[in-house]
Amino acid sequence: ELNPQVNINSINVTDITENSALVTITGFSSQKTINFTVDKSVPINKVIENTNLGEIDINKLGGTYDEQLFKYFLKQLNSQLDINKINVINITTNTAKVKSNDTNIYTGEIDINYSRPVKSVLKNTELGLIRINGVNKPTEQEIKNKIKELNKYLENNINDFEVSDITTTNAKINFKRKDILSGEVIVTFISNINLNKIITNNNLGEFKTENLSNPTKQQIKNKLKEMYNNLDITKIKVENITNSSAKITSADETVYTENVKVNYSVSIDSLNW
Repeated sequence: ELNPQVNINSINVTDITENSALVTITGFSSQKTINFTVDKSVPINKVIENTNLGEIDINKLGGTYDEQLFKYFLKQLNSQLDINKINVINITTNTAKVKSNDTNIYTGEIDINYSRPVKSVLKNTELGLIRINGVNKPTEQEIKNKIKELNKYLENNINDFEVSDITTTNAKINFKRKDILSGEVIVTFISNINLNKIITNNNLGEFKTENLSNPTKQQIKNKLKEMYNNLDITKIKVENITNSSAKITSADETVYTENVKVNYSVSIDSLNW
């Protein structure tokens, strides 16, 4: 390559060492020692074949998502790697870059990826009271709003989360991109319903009573249960009863909120003289 005029078949190489060799050429009486440097370095992507480190849960390991942590996992997945000859830089939520710090050993650089568990980001999982607009359980958006309220740092990407398996007391949360945040978290809450979302018709019709007396609390509760079978009458109170109206309030603020005025008429069931 360096002496193209020489016929390669006439070259004899002897006394080879790590950095020199003796060269003679057939037909010539002289000889020459040549010096060289052997490049023993390996492209780093030939050593780091497993670039996906999987889920790394810092809560189990302790510490932080730093260079030493990634070196540890790289060594676990690529046993032949000399972690003293690399640097891990540009660490993000789900990626990092591995670069050689000794070009005599490794050359080039390579990107690695990993995921963090959702629970490492969503730390406040007890959401407390959620006042819902429906009649059975909170909506996905209502749960997201509560999560955002308790985890302010998620305000800008709350819609990247998914809510599923919603009940009246809990729901499952995961992240849309599993390569960034993996796994799931169960959040718990108490969903309380505005009474006016259940009692949508506040005309209870007619009550028959003795001597046109006011209906009893139990009569009004029974009528409400008849009209709204999803209403838990043990969680409500009946107040301010007259012969034409009453106020329905919550007996348990963790279940129902607000109050509703109901109307009715009274007719004679019997007369007692």
